[in-house]
Amino acid sequence: MKTKQTISRRAVLKSFGALGAVLVAADSTKVQAAESTTPLARKPARVGDARKIILEHVFKAPLIDTHEHLIEEKQRLDVTSSSHVPCDDWALLLSHYLNSDLLVAGMPKADMDQFLSPKVEPGAKWKLIAPYWRAVKNTGYAQAVRIACRELYAVDDVSAATVAKIQAGYEKTRRTGFYHHILHDLAGIQSCQVNCLTGVPFKESDMPTFLMQDISIVGMFAGPNIRQYAPATGIDPKTLSDWHRVIVSQALFELVDEGWLTLTDALELVDIVLHGNARQIFHLTQKTEALKTAEWVK
Repeated sequence: MKTKQTISRRAVLKSFGALGAVLVAADSTKVQAAESTTPLARKPARVGDARKIILEHVFKAPLIDTHEHLIEEKQRLDVTSSSHVPCDDWALLLSHYLNSDLLVAGMPKADMDQFLSPKVEPGAKWKLIAPYWRAVKNTGYAQAVRIACRELYAVDDVSAATVAKIQAGYEKTRRTGFYHHILHDLAGIQSCQVNCLTGVPFKESDMPTFLMQDISIVGMFAGPNIRQYAPATGIDPKTLSDWHRVIVSQALFELVDEGWLTLTDALELVDIVLHGNARQIFHLTQKTEALKTAEWVK
């Protein structure tokens, strides 16, 4: 009776390994040539259904923008009327706050001044930021610029090859009605709460229900002119009580005169910041004289 020969699993794997080594050695030149000329085929990335659904819902969601420093659109279009628009070309997209990122990345202040200058041709501005763009392009501010360029101008990135297209898109977009189109129609923003920096207590907007204005106190606590609100009242403020009088004399009652606040609302605000006697004094028979002679309105 013949004995049946068996081959162990270890021996089979070992022989396969030896055979594979021989084949690889014999054909190594072809393999190397193929690897050097044929890129690894990759399937294009696919966006999952969950991500697509979330993205759609985010873009459909109405938003209230709670803090902006937007100037009026008519001032934005007439750049000569606003110091807040240093230039009127694609460089403006990078002016604030991305200009700080560029300076931190090493861009000289003189180059930044040139970049934001209205006297420099838009097409010549790329070379000023080119050495620093790679260092800042992934910051939050730069990503916002890149998203804006993609969504508004159909440009994926800012580069020497794309600035002409970005500038053309900028010029095409920048026209009457573009605030509402970009902020409301595209971004889904229903209204913006605007902290006006033009130096008035209350900015009268051409779009009062869309650019809703704060009552600004910048002219009382922050420079460059912290006494900006006082001269019209004839008050020389030196104490907090003095500033209370300025508020009463100018800010609140000016809003009443112009119809922005009701008298009741104004008196309630006065009661908060003053001594609680505003309503009592106003309702005196001689209310006008009382307001003029009250200690906190002198």
